[in-house]
Amino acid sequence: MLSNQVRKEWLPQREKARKRKREALKPTAGKNNNVGEAEDKEVTEAKKLKLEKALAAPLMPLFSEDEACALCLSRKKVAAFVHGKTAHLFTCYPCGDKVLKTSGRCPVCRQRAIRLVRLIAS
Repeated sequence: MLSNQVRKEWLPQREKARKRKREALKPTAGKNNNVGEAEDKEVTEAKKLKLEKALAAPLMPLFSEDEACALCLSRKKVAAFVHGKTAHLFTCYPCGDKVLKTSGRCPVCRQRAIRLVRLIAS
């Protein structure tokens, strides 16, 4: 299992954006009411409605859990680690590139990987 720090580094931009939207929707307490806040409230209410609509739409996965990258779990497996006559399909290409650059080994069998190949299904 990956540590929380690694997951945070590899968390896709889309998930970070969703977290920011959720934070924006949280009610704020303890603000002072000023004279010009009536207009601000209208703008913030419109923004909240827009954000609620965006968050209400469910995200349908484009692939099954078996096809998901074993490291980031957000993209499809398309990278194969090649060593000898064998290639192991384990990660998406960005995660596979990071693994190959850092360790140079196949994460499945720990053999020295010669290269990373992107697989394209037709």
